[in-house]
Amino acid sequence: MAHAVRPLGRRRWRARSPHTAPCRDEFRLPCAIASRLIGPAVPPDQAIVKAPIRGVLFDKDGTLINYFATWTPAYLAAADEIARLAGEPALAPKFLLHTGYDPVADTYVSDCALVSGTTAQIALMWQEIAPSLVTCDDLAERIERIFHRVATDNPIPITDLAGLFGRLRRSGLRLGVATNDSIATARATIDQLGLGPMVDFVAGYDSGYGPKPSTGMLEAFCRATGLASHEVAVVGDSPVDLNLARNGRAGMGIAVLSGVSPRAALEPLADHIIADIRELEPLLERLLQRS
Repeated sequence: MAHAVRPLGRRRWRARSPHTAPCRDEFRLPCAIASRLIGPAVPPDQAIVKAPIRGVLFDKDGTLINYFATWTPAYLAAADEIARLAGEPALAPKFLLHTGYDPVADTYVSDCALVSGTTAQIALMWQEIAPSLVTCDDLAERIERIFHRVATDNPIPITDLAGLFGRLRRSGLRLGVATNDSIATARATIDQLGLGPMVDFVAGYDSGYGPKPSTGMLEAFCRATGLASHEVAVVGDSPVDLNLARNGRAGMGIAVLSGVSPRAALEPLADHIIADIRELEPLLERLLQRS
């Protein structure tokens, strides 16, 4: 596909609304890769058992923080630095396209590696573009250090997270964060946002529970809080989060439209869809009144 890609080193990224980034089918990953990242879903008629909700397990990026403002600069920096490491600076935009981000249109594919995968998966896919990187045994660690440095520099919250989490805690809910980001970056971000004392559980892909959509993070949250999975609502912006809810038989899966996934990608998997987490409290109150 012929695109005039601007040099990443001189490109000034501008913040934009997460609601204005459409999914670009031209850059959709091969089915085998996408299915590996998203995972199989439990059939809808078998997946979700409705029950009173006593805990909420949040995704981080695109759910709690603005994905575009926080992570696009990190991906641009990592692609640029790793392309120079490979000795081919012109590969930077190819790295990004191969893992689901179009730097010209400034759009992501909702089921791509950058959105839903782990740093290790991203490293493997970048090695496919630059075979010279295969001999770089610490490539994933190098990429992770760049991600951590840039993404934790100034995470942009979707709303007043300390206020929201405080109210949820006072209502009796147990709270956790499950991300396919690293645990180090997840904890640094949560602490920077002032959420540490209000969160019962934090897990990243390298915490030992496996990445989403496998059920390990949900099961670990339940062990940490003493809750059953059907008492937990999973809140996230991607199919990976909603498949975690289904695969783990959570009480419900709540999709937010504040990330990179379009509504059409979330509707088949979500029990409820809200614009962003500012609408979570009214939703939970309505559900409580119905129960």
